[in-house]
Amino acid sequence: MPEDEALAALLDTLLPGEPPRWPSCTEAVPVAGMRAVLDAAMMQQAAMLAKGDHAEMALRVTSFEREEPAAFAALLRAVTRAYYSAPRVQVAVRDLAEASPREASPLADPALVAGVLARGMTRRRHDDAAG
Repeated sequence: MPEDEALAALLDTLLPGEPPRWPSCTEAVPVAGMRAVLDAAMMQQAAMLAKGDHAEMALRVTSFEREEPAAFAALLRAVTRAYYSAPRVQVAVRDLAEASPREASPLADPALVAGVLARGMTRRRHDDAAG
């Protein structure tokens, strides 16, 4: 369907991804899934933006962002929320977090933490009340 191809091009213009870790928007969320996320006004905006070749679309998106900042922000927020909710992107986020170095927190005193753990004081207060 040509409209789906145009919408896919727009979505991948908004969130192109960065292979191999980050998939493009449509690799993470199929067009049909994105149609379910965008409301009627956003779909109308997307149809207006998703015309022409990639360069024309990029110019149209930049112009829309400048001329209609609130509408652009709402569209981008909806697309971004769907993207970061996609299982493949959540795996990428988790992998990135796990690969990051573990630095000691300047706010936590290791001696105090060790004392709490040694005394078995790791239960929350509501756990005590619940029984």
